[in-house]
Amino acid sequence: MGRFFTLFAVAATLAVTAAADAQTKEYPGFKATRTKKLPLKLDVDFDNVFLRTIITDEIPSLVKDAGGGTIRVKPLPGAGVTLTSRFTIKAKQITLEELMNKLCEDKNWGWYVKNGPAGSQDDGAIFITTNPKEKGYKEGTAPKQ
Repeated sequence: MGRFFTLFAVAATLAVTAAADAQTKEYPGFKATRTKKLPLKLDVDFDNVFLRTIITDEIPSLVKDAGGGTIRVKPLPGAGVTLTSRFTIKAKQITLEELMNKLCEDKNWGWYVKNGPAGSQDDGAIFITTNPKEKGYKEGTAPKQ
């Protein structure tokens, strides 16, 4: 009986350690978005444009033109983000991170960069949510400062 509890304790410790590592590991797409794409300076001129157009056409085009490669921006499925919301944002040399904050402030939304799994098409994608506490990181996953 004692061995069982010892094995159980070891297994539980390993499971907790693996879960903690999975939360802190930065997958390649996540790291690329955080370090290379969010700091990109963009010239934005949206005049009463649908969110759908902004996230599927405008932002990917602006990021690509700025040398950041490809980016995926999409609403979190089932979160209630309305793709027919309209936005007017005009700014010169605004970072992608600042742009995402501006988009979400108006509607009291949030956004985060998806971390993993490795090789997933969503690793490094930006998800727009209805949680205003999410500003770049999923709630509860931001690094400790």
